[in-house]
Amino acid sequence: MDFDLTEEMKMLRDMAYRFAQQEFTEFIHECDTRETYTPEIVKKAAQNGLVAAWAPEAYGGAGAGSLGVAVITEQLSRVDMGIGLNIVVASFGCEAINLYGSEAQKQTYIAPVCRGEWISAGAFTEPDAGTDVAGYRTRAVTDGDDYVINGNKMFITNGTVCDFYVVQCLTHPDAPRHHRFSMVIVPADTPGVTRAKISGKLGIRASDTGEVSFEDVRVPRENVVGEEGRGFYQLMHFFDTTRPMVAAQGLGLSQACL
Repeated sequence: MDFDLTEEMKMLRDMAYRFAQQEFTEFIHECDTRETYTPEIVKKAAQNGLVAAWAPEAYGGAGAGSLGVAVITEQLSRVDMGIGLNIVVASFGCEAINLYGSEAQKQTYIAPVCRGEWISAGAFTEPDAGTDVAGYRTRAVTDGDDYVINGNKMFITNGTVCDFYVVQCLTHPDAPRHHRFSMVIVPADTPGVTRAKISGKLGIRASDTGEVSFEDVRVPRENVVGEEGRGFYQLMHFFDTTRPMVAAQGLGLSQACL
C-alpha cells in the first residue's frame, strides 16, 4: 500500500508552508505576547483555499477532505500554532452543519466562512462539563416556534471573535441520557449573548478563547442542526472528523522543534 501523498496534496502542503512563512513570521512574537487574534491573515488564508478546506466545492471549500486539513494544519503549525489554529478552526462547528445540517444552513453558514467573511465557533464545553459530553446543562426550551436558551460555555475557541455558534443544548431533559441534547445555531449578535475573552493561556496565545453566556437567547427552532435529541451522537461524529487536526498540530510542532 502506498502511503505517499498525491501530487495534489504535495502542492497543497508546499503552498500552506509558504503561506505561513510569508504571512506569519512578522507577527508571531507580537501575537503571542499580546494574545492578539489575526483576522486579516485568516481572510488571506481563505482567499488561498486554506479555510474550511474540508468543505465541498459547492459551498466554496477546496474539497480537500480530512487529509487535506491535516496536511494544511501540519504545515501551518511548523511556523506558528497560534496563528495557524486561527486559520484551521475558522470553520469550527461548521463540520457539524456539513454533516447534519439542511441545505439552507450549509449555504447560509458554511459558504461565508469559506470566503473568509465569517468565523464560526463550536460552543460545547461548560464550566462543569468538558469531556463529559453527556453532562452539559445549557438548556434550550421550546417556546412556540423558537428555542429560548440559558446557560454558560467555557474555553470556547473563537468565542469572542466569531459570527455564530453551534451550541450543544439540553432540549429533552427527561429523555434517556444520550438522547437529551440537540445542536442549535446561534448568531453571536443575538440579544442575550455575552462573551468575554480568557487571557493568560500557556500556549497557542494568538488563538481566541472565550467564555460565553446565554441569557434568554431566542432563536428559531429551524436553527436546530440535524435532529432534535440526536445532538450527543452528532457531536461524537463531529469530534471524529476534527480530532485528526490536533494530531497534525503536534506533528507540525514537533518538526519545528527539530
